[in-house]
Amino acid sequence: MVKGAYLENKIKTASPLELVIMAYEGSINFLQEAKKNMNSREYHKAGLLIVKARKIIQELRRSLDMDIEAISGNLFMLYQAMDALLLRAGTGKDTLLIDRVVKMLSSLKEGWEGISNLPAAAARSNNAGADYSYLNVYK
Repeated sequence: MVKGAYLENKIKTASPLELVIMAYEGSINFLQEAKKNMNSREYHKAGLLIVKARKIIQELRRSLDMDIEAISGNLFMLYQAMDALLLRAGTGKDTLLIDRVVKMLSSLKEGWEGISNLPAAAARSNNAGADYSYLNVYK
């Protein structure tokens, strides 16, 4: 109960960028658990976890601001590819496909974490007035 309340509060107080990072973390965690379940031949549990990860990825894709075509368009295609890979992973019981998606999600997560540090770094430099709004590709 306490964990649920903590998570709910964390979500309510998170910035949009923090929410994206949390979404990546959630997907990665679900997929790592799914892989463990597949390796234990608990395919039903693995399938449910893959569905949870897919739902997060689908929500990330739906929430993209397509007015920022250059970045959002690429993310849209990546999310679409991940979703397709996870569908194949679940039906084919293929842990290698899960690994590929986890690697892509981890890479994206690292990138967004790097971006989250940009305004703080800019404030320490001469670029304190820099405009980073173009990095907000989510509605």
